[in-house]
Amino acid sequence: MKQVDTLLHFTNNFEILKKILKEGFKASYAMESLGRRRILVPMVSFSNLLFRDIGEHEVVNYGHYGIGIRREDALKLDINPVIYLYENSQIDRAIQTLVDLTIIPQLLEDLKAFTQIEGFTKITDQITFNPLLDEVRELVNSIDSTTSDQLISAIAKYSRKAHENVYHQILLSKPYRVKNKNGDVRIAYNEREWRKGFAHLGFIFEKNFKGLENADFQKWTGTPKPHFNQPENILSVSIEQISHIVLAHENEIPQMRTYLQQLFPQEQVQKLEASGKLKIKTLVKHQFEE
Repeated sequence: MKQVDTLLHFTNNFEILKKILKEGFKASYAMESLGRRRILVPMVSFSNLLFRDIGEHEVVNYGHYGIGIRREDALKLDINPVIYLYENSQIDRAIQTLVDLTIIPQLLEDLKAFTQIEGFTKITDQITFNPLLDEVRELVNSIDSTTSDQLISAIAKYSRKAHENVYHQILLSKPYRVKNKNGDVRIAYNEREWRKGFAHLGFIFEKNFKGLENADFQKWTGTPKPHFNQPENILSVSIEQISHIVLAHENEIPQMRTYLQQLFPQEQVQKLEASGKLKIKTLVKHQFEE
């Protein structure tokens, strides 16, 4: 049975391709949607497609330069296939609900201070939350000055752990259908995306728990990519794990070979190419040989 065993990452610049080969794949925030909310998710992404599905007027068109990684090696690097969600589907609603159930309860230890305000009745009279599920309102308003600090701490820790788990679901979730900046709709499912998520960086909602604009969201959407350069935020790939290097022009192939032999032992590069484990060709040649 024929399988698509390569994960591809494309860029539109030869120099950027060289930089990735030298320094690795650097994480960046990508904008995604969770229901009607926009969020930023830290990742490096790949497509599990045939070469013939890449290019202008094809399934994806992210540039003429690319790197292919074997799928089995990708699994060892903790690169995962995404879960595509149809808007307002059962799973989409479940993830949104879990987020809304677990964000505010994490703050219970800080919220207890409001119970000391003169004339205190309930916490939601002192501070506004948006969104606020009925279950969360009931929990928050059950806190008063007599509530055990130990109990509040236990609930907050429980909520943080639950939120951490839903976070990993968001890291690997993507809408089945998306819109670009011009409002044009495309079927994201066709890209067969895989991701390396960077959970420790956290995701960023467009609006905070009060429903106000999030300054961090504005900051990162206006920052050129890649967003991170620290070693812990870089996906490093060895030359043995690279199966394909895609170039725009034939005359760039000798340049790429020379460059690879500067980064890695010359004999190693030559051996990988001679064995067919590493293929350095133009996109057209890769397509022709499928």
